[in-house]
Amino acid sequence: MRAKLAQYRTIWLSALAIVGFLGIHFAIGATTAKWLVDSLVLGVASGMSWTWRAAAMRAIGRGGASGTDKVILTVWLAWLMFLVQRTYVLTAGALHRPEWLTDSMLPGLIATLIFLAGIYGLSAPTSVADEIPRREQLHLIIGWFIAGAVGGGAIVYFLLTRPV
Repeated sequence: MRAKLAQYRTIWLSALAIVGFLGIHFAIGATTAKWLVDSLVLGVASGMSWTWRAAAMRAIGRGGASGTDKVILTVWLAWLMFLVQRTYVLTAGALHRPEWLTDSMLPGLIATLIFLAGIYGLSAPTSVADEIPRREQLHLIIGWFIAGAVGGGAIVYFLLTRPV
């Protein structure tokens, strides 16, 4: 039994974190719980951005062409953007969402860089297309199709409804 629990330690710790958040959410309220978790994410994003920085700089120095370099760039850029986005959210909230901050180019730039990190991640396995098993190729095609369908659907929705 103990070996089985140890084998799934990461899953158990993840479940404990979710249950912990739910407890905090109901004990102290949604707004305070969100600020608390946003602050924790800010800390983790800072650590991840710093930890992966050196590897990312080496990958950029190599041109970022290999699948490994793309995975490294995906992890680093995604966590860097989490850091920037969480900083933006906490700052905007603390300043009561001033117009100069909410109407700036920063949210669009953050979204563009998150998109770029996703493209690196989607294209990483295709860097060695000759070595990919047939079944994995199907998963890659489905992944790209899902990305295109969801992104395209969102664009069509935006064009039809003009929410802004």
